[in-house]
Amino acid sequence: MRSTPFFALALVLLATGCYDETDYDHASADVFNALQVSTSVDSLPADGASEVTVTYQLPIVVDTSLTTITLTCSNGTFQSSGTNELVTNVSKLTDSHDYRFTDVTIIASGVAKPCVVTASISVYERKDTIKFYKAEATAISLQALPFYIRNDTVNEIKLIASLRSLNGIASKGHPVSFTFPTAQGFPQLSQVNSDAVGNATTTFVFTDTTFVGPLNFSASIPGTNVPPALFTVQVIN
Repeated sequence: MRSTPFFALALVLLATGCYDETDYDHASADVFNALQVSTSVDSLPADGASEVTVTYQLPIVVDTSLTTITLTCSNGTFQSSGTNELVTNVSKLTDSHDYRFTDVTIIASGVAKPCVVTASISVYERKDTIKFYKAEATAISLQALPFYIRNDTVNEIKLIASLRSLNGIASKGHPVSFTFPTAQGFPQLSQVNSDAVGNATTTFVFTDTTFVGPLNFSASIPGTNVPPALFTVQVIN
């Protein structure tokens, strides 16, 4: 585990009784300066599934009224909230009982760009960056909606190619090439980049109202050895 103390320990013990807002802000600054942050990994694939654990730790002598941390992440989601925001408290004791800590888990998105995690105590904040690198596609599948049509009118068929990586989805931005039965209609787009959930979508417009039989489609990832995906839509009377 990589551990990075933010500043040297500088704690102010609060006197019993009332104190004004300036006292509170000063105490918050000292607590913030004592905050230690570590991550389970420095980088992970942007596959929508991989996880990193971030640990926040404070000395046991810190006033527990000042140990609430507000967290945001610029890329990915916190497992416990399902969003990019989380409020947590540094409350669990280490085995040595010298520190309190909290662990938060971030699930990678499908976008290969840095994840900046911002931790705020009162008006003070620090930022830590975790690299999300590209999760390369290892498989592709194809489906069509609807999976059969009648030939009594012009129809639109939605084609969805889904890209997978080793442990999750493939990162956003993979090019996907589609092939179509052009004698029976025309595509809106023949090449589309995958989105943040690993899908590339296009539409085929069926125009040959005299045709009955199979419409064969395929989707592939150019420049890779990933086998193409096939799908057949049936045209009936």
